[in-house]
Amino acid sequence: GTRNLHTDRQRHREVARRASSAPPAHMGAPPASPPRGGFIELTSDASEDGGSGGRLATVTSSTSRPASDGLSPRGKCRPLGRIPRPVRIPRLVRPLCVSCALVLGCLLAGALAPADSLPRVVVYDCWGWWAWLVVLCFPLWVYHLFVVVLAGLRATARFGIARAGVTPRHAGEHPEPARILGWLPAGDALILLVTWLAIGSASTWAWGSRALGADFFEVVVTPESLIFPTNFSWGAATAAYQVEGGLYNTNWYKFEQDFKHADGSRAIADGWECGIAADSWNRFDEDLACMRELGIRSYRFGVEWSRIEPLRGSFNATAMARYVNWTHTLRANHIEPLVTLHHFTEPLWRTELGGLENISMAVDFERYVRYVALALAPTVDWWVTVNEIMVVAAIGWLSGEFPPGKQNDFPGMMRAVDTMVEMHRSAFRALHELDTIAWPGGQGKPCLVSVAQNVVLWSPGTPWLPTEALVAGFVEGYYNRWVLERLLRARPTSDGPLGARGSGLDYIGLNHYFSQVVLFGGFVIDFASRFARSDMDWSLDPGSLHEVVTQYHKWAPELPIVITEHGTADNSAPDVRRVEFLQKSLLGLREAVTAGDVPVIGYTHWALIDNFEWAKGFTPRFGLYRVDWKNNLRREITGGGRRYQQIIAANVEAAEEERAADKERASVSAALSSGRA
Repeated sequence: GTRNLHTDRQRHREVARRASSAPPAHMGAPPASPPRGGFIELTSDASEDGGSGGRLATVTSSTSRPASDGLSPRGKCRPLGRIPRPVRIPRLVRPLCVSCALVLGCLLAGALAPADSLPRVVVYDCWGWWAWLVVLCFPLWVYHLFVVVLAGLRATARFGIARAGVTPRHAGEHPEPARILGWLPAGDALILLVTWLAIGSASTWAWGSRALGADFFEVVVTPESLIFPTNFSWGAATAAYQVEGGLYNTNWYKFEQDFKHADGSRAIADGWECGIAADSWNRFDEDLACMRELGIRSYRFGVEWSRIEPLRGSFNATAMARYVNWTHTLRANHIEPLVTLHHFTEPLWRTELGGLENISMAVDFERYVRYVALALAPTVDWWVTVNEIMVVAAIGWLSGEFPPGKQNDFPGMMRAVDTMVEMHRSAFRALHELDTIAWPGGQGKPCLVSVAQNVVLWSPGTPWLPTEALVAGFVEGYYNRWVLERLLRARPTSDGPLGARGSGLDYIGLNHYFSQVVLFGGFVIDFASRFARSDMDWSLDPGSLHEVVTQYHKWAPELPIVITEHGTADNSAPDVRRVEFLQKSLLGLREAVTAGDVPVIGYTHWALIDNFEWAKGFTPRFGLYRVDWKNNLRREITGGGRRYQQIIAANVEAAEEERAADKERASVSAALSSGRA
């Protein structure tokens, strides 16, 4: 019978195979290959193929079978025609499809996500067009890298390691594409190089180099070279739990007493306990004397929630009266108070209700904020609602060094972040509602509210490695900007829009201490080795403050910036590292303010005095004044404090000279006007 098309194709391939393996010419002529459009003739003898319907016979080139071939009607055959070849997908289609799918996936994730969500912040704010080029080219680069590596492995297996790159291929092998060094595919190598250049150039251009080179800081810095605008505010900071002492009704005191690490060690290094700390609750006059000696014009301090509301719904009017008295005393000494409402601690009763993992904490926090605002509104214009949201969440729920001491609890961390964001939003509304009194002679606004956001400057160690650039952009968005974006671009809530501008920030409060670099293709984040280290093992990068304020001015140009914390831990005497880091950081900050028109309106040094440094105990010393922990807590100014004092004095003198010059110009202008009249 007649074979179906599938069987005919198989026999056609068999004929071609036999033809290719025919003996040499002297042993006989090879059989003819079936011509295009010809017939394969079949016999009716079933004995050759086991009764399957015929065997292979001669092949003719005519388009019709001769009538005298002697075949029976069962042996008729039909033309095969052109045999279709399988469709081959070009090599670049698959990686290109993967690249396009990645790009579209990222774009959709950012477009469909809420405006203040992490995908939107990372995709649209921290990754630019260079990131899209990286995402588009990276799968192509990986694909061709795989091809090249595979070719190298094959060459090594065939020729051995010593000759893999130079041994030519066997002459009898089938021809292959052009090769380099005998085994490297030239086309793949070229595409690999081109895509790498595109990716590396894009990420290098995007990250670029520091705006201030290392040579900028290779100068002799004097107080006279650090002159800022006339209205620039110089200040210092402390936190309630770290300096006041006697705060035993808090989650931190319970953490100190009860928590044990996996190795059995206590929560605080060297077995320290906060106790009375620097006893600032009873020594505010001594702290005020330090402020006056420095000449600062602003003081950031904390109001301790557990002291004001020791029991839920029950307030301590006596404690509140002392804080009110502090603000009046500061005002009398021409020092602007900047009040922090939540600085890492919470009342113990709030911890027992679930702490930051329970969103209802925002309701309790608003009640406390309203009580404080009613008392301090007449004397306080500057507020920080929550200090370092991401530090509290990451160290408390991922590394376990802060309360509640959990490790790798990412869901718990996200719940804590959500709670602190809601705490700020509720406090922002309450403060703008209740604080409507502007202090005479101040900045003219009754209420300026923000958070103090800890910001780390991240950058790729090798910009030519696109994975390092992508990781640096991701951690920048995740750790630094995500919370600020949620507050700045806050959506309306059930109580209406946040703030007069629909925003949750009146200024950007930045806490900045160090920079880090992304290394080894994005798998390691560490401190740059070229900088000195503080006693906290943080890198002392003098140019990072300039970079940070420049970046955040570009991100939110409509908001002023206040440096709410900046400093270093230096236990040595004299504290040379503190002096050097302070004056060179201020040199970079001055460049940003004067040459870059970045609206930084104040600098607050951490800290006024040595304090209890959380899990590190009393060992690190951040203070401009050294506290003698063994000798009646005596305050003594450090070398860094002396230099800060000289910088402030130089700025005060320059401001007075400028005012005198303005007054003289005004009098001359008035005299000329009267003469013309």
